Formats: sequence, C-alpha cells, structure tokens
Amino acid sequence: MEKQRIADGRWFDRSTAQMFEAKEVDVAVDVGQRLYRTKGGNWVLYDETEDAWAEISHSEAARWLAVRGYTSEHFDDVMEIK
Repeated sequence: MEKQRIADGRWFDRSTAQMFEAKEVDVAVDVGQRLYRTKGGNWVLYDETEDAWAEISHSEAARWLAVRGYTSEHFDDVMEIK
C-alpha cells in the first residue's frame, strides 16, 4: 500500500490507482502534472511544481484527459468527454 494524502486530509492508495500522464505535452500546462483515478473511482490531480495533491470532479478529469489526447477507451469504464 502506498498512501498519499490529498489537500483535504483524506488519502488514497497510489499502488492501486490508475495513473495518466500527458501524451501531448503543452509545456505551459503540463509541467509535472499527473492524474490518478482511485480504486473508488475518484480523480486526484498531482501538480509537481507546487507539490500539491487535490481531488477534482469527473468533468474536470474528463477535460484534463481530452486536452492531453486521451479518449474514453483509455479508462476502465466509459465516461462522456465534453
């Protein structure tokens, strides 16, 4: 188990989370960002430049993934990306 605390004090297990990194790098946007989908289906964004972990909404995660070249086929269950 690899516990990672997020901004609100809760934590998730990074060893069981699905990680996404930028496929199409826009240096102004993607410097050190990674998105995690937890085993429970929540989304956590890590910003390496600020060493900050924060839970984000499903719609924010879908936008993050779409901008970086991912489609619904890249995650376990289908999510509509708008």
